[in-house]
Amino acid sequence: MTLAGLHRRGVTPTAINAFVRGVGITRSDNSIINLDRLEYHIREELNKAAPRTMVVLHPLKVVITNLGADSIINLDAKRWPDAQTDDASAFYKVPFSNIIYIENSDLRMKDSKHYYGLAPGTSVLLRYAFPIKCTEAILADDMETILEIQAEYDPVKKTKPKGVLHWVVAPSPGVDPLMVEVRLFNKLFLSENPAELDDWLADLNPQSKVVHMRICHVLAAECCSWGPISV
Repeated sequence: MTLAGLHRRGVTPTAINAFVRGVGITRSDNSIINLDRLEYHIREELNKAAPRTMVVLHPLKVVITNLGADSIINLDAKRWPDAQTDDASAFYKVPFSNIIYIENSDLRMKDSKHYYGLAPGTSVLLRYAFPIKCTEAILADDMETILEIQAEYDPVKKTKPKGVLHWVVAPSPGVDPLMVEVRLFNKLFLSENPAELDDWLADLNPQSKVVHMRICHVLAAECCSWGPISV
């Protein structure tokens, strides 16, 4: 990585300086610092001021059966994770209705001990919203593809689920969809130290940058991103 490359991806000088101070000085030659350490300092810096938004790339429809079709609940959402509760400008309103969307990968038909998503009969917390419990999964004719799920929400928030999911609300009638571009960045190389390889170019990660462009009919409130999300 170069300083120019880090800057182009939205990394602040403060985060880079914090990383350098945390690493310190060593007399060892060819020492390698794990990339996760740099990512930690970047994340800590961006959590203080970088605006966030929730985006669902592969939507799965969720129908809240115990909430009226005409009911809209406006919820407070943080513009960034470390927002202070006494700063009104750090919050904005997110609508919650009886139809929302979650990521398709956040639902499984069978629950397990270390699974924190949604499954029939289990509950999750919707970020900034309410706990919901999956009561039924509606399948397609192939009995494998999940078309939508039905759930009940807990308006008094007595349920204590182990997982938290991001989500988006269905658009209001008559609202035009938006074209959204989302850039997903991953590590540039597949191995930890490509300098040790004879052919380091062959170690490039083909998924280091993935761009999603689509008509997005479901947009709302918080997705962590190091760089800007173009809308």
